[in-house]
Amino acid sequence: MHVQPGLLLAALLLFVATNIDDLLLLIAIHSDPRRRYPGQAVLLGQVVGFSAIVLISLIGFWFHLLIPANWLACLGVLPLALGLKQLWPLIQSLRSTGLSRFPSGYVGDPEDASPLPASWRRTSSKVAALTLANGSDNISVYLPTFAKLQSADLLLTIGTFYVGLLLLWQLSTWLAFHPRWQEWIRRTGPVLSPTVLIGLGLWLLKDSVVWQSLS
Repeated sequence: MHVQPGLLLAALLLFVATNIDDLLLLIAIHSDPRRRYPGQAVLLGQVVGFSAIVLISLIGFWFHLLIPANWLACLGVLPLALGLKQLWPLIQSLRSTGLSRFPSGYVGDPEDASPLPASWRRTSSKVAALTLANGSDNISVYLPTFAKLQSADLLLTIGTFYVGLLLLWQLSTWLAFHPRWQEWIRRTGPVLSPTVLIGLGLWLLKDSVVWQSLS
């Protein structure tokens, strides 16, 4: 099979354009002050969630079963609920201690408790669900793109996507744990993580059938 550099570049640019927001999502997961998620389990969850996106796109292409984008956007409730769950303890601590000091495990506390390790199963399932929810709008982009490609080019494009997925995970891990950024993430993580998740959930839900019915 003759590899076309132009196709590889186009596939990589398409992946970046449709998944760059996942970088913030992964950093938010790494910066959760209450849980320490295994890096390989995060990658596994990414692969599972992204594979579901690709599979849905292929099913829609092959069988013309187009799932309306406004229904897929309802998956935004997943990151919204998770972000609110992370934000609630922070709100409670602010109400009890005031703005001058965060309780142990939160921003700037020199006595921060070490985050509890999360299980592989919990981590991978959580990341998979968030990846699928965040990538629901990607299906509307991937489906017509796949329709224009021959089988060999389609396989090459999907393969490039998975290489990009690995690079995205590597970059998020480097940013989250690099000495230059780690202190900043440690201090802002309790706010950054729920803010990103809530913002992502609202951004997805604004295009959902539920939001449209209320507006």
